[in-house]
Amino acid sequence: MPVPANASTGTFNFIVMRTKYFSHILALSVIVAACCKSDDPVMEANCLEQASFPSESVDDTAYNCCPDCLLDPEELYFAGQPYDYAEPCFNPNNSSQIAYYRYNTSTVEAGWEIWVQDLCTGEKRMLVNDANYGIDWSVKDWIVYTATDQQIYMIKSNGDSLTKLTFFGDYNRRPKWDAKGDRIAYVCQAGSAGHFIILNTSTGLRDTISELWTAGAWNWISENEVSYANATGGGGITTQYLRKIDLSSRQSTLLHTLNIVGNNDSLLLSTDYSSSVNSIIWCAYGTIGRTNINTGAFEVIKDAYRQESFYNAVVSKDEKHILFDIRSRKLLGPCTYDSDYGLYIMDLNGKNQRRVKIE
Repeated sequence: MPVPANASTGTFNFIVMRTKYFSHILALSVIVAACCKSDDPVMEANCLEQASFPSESVDDTAYNCCPDCLLDPEELYFAGQPYDYAEPCFNPNNSSQIAYYRYNTSTVEAGWEIWVQDLCTGEKRMLVNDANYGIDWSVKDWIVYTATDQQIYMIKSNGDSLTKLTFFGDYNRRPKWDAKGDRIAYVCQAGSAGHFIILNTSTGLRDTISELWTAGAWNWISENEVSYANATGGGGITTQYLRKIDLSSRQSTLLHTLNIVGNNDSLLLSTDYSSSVNSIIWCAYGTIGRTNINTGAFEVIKDAYRQESFYNAVVSKDEKHILFDIRSRKLLGPCTYDSDYGLYIMDLNGKNQRRVKIE
């Protein structure tokens, strides 16, 4: 602000003081803005804590009240808990933002809704209502999923630019983004033929790995490696294999096996990767564990109670938290029960379990 040549000394001092005042305010604003950036890991961790509450299951009873019945127990739904929540994932650029499936149990709809929510501000929005299999969020802000028509779509987190990516096949399931947000890995089945496909969403180039079409729980380990699971069965025992594959050489490496005897506790449903522990974080019906990608050594970090099932587990950007969903069942009467699907977070070591508040 220029000072007139004939200005008094008092006026000049006032202007200088006023300029310094606004300079301090501007500097303070810059500091506050820097502290509140969405990629601040401290802020993200605080938001995860504030947007959740401690929730460890205590009722460790089996929900199947009539194991010898010809019919399965009946599930009842209540207006007091009208929504189920499942398939969570983090925004890879900001761990205080998550996407998830929501289903209205008081209606009969073919698909699930996809919602995004900011755990710091509480802001949330619905993106689509026809989701069916899987959900993943890229560093380029695209959320990808399989719709009820069994085709794969992507959409921006603000709800813009819905784009169809696949146009054929009976099933195109559970797409997963690579670290750069350029490619998705998914399984395509057409009739009796199936393929594991790497699709570049920008160029449309496809790399088909036919020998992996029966793979499950796949995810990216690096730009050129994918983790996955497959299984063999016989004599009432199913053996589950956790593997990784080099996409260039097509060389597959067995990391370890899990045996399933009479239940689904070890049926692997999802994998994610944590570079901080150099491990695959895997989720099964009854356990969440981690496996070192170099040695294959693994450990269980979380066991489900008997009335619970785990479905998906993903790692936060700061690699300090695991976000996952639990289905819990509670007996209501003879051969009737209620189930609840909720979202939970815990530390990377399996401690400090908390339920995420979805308002």
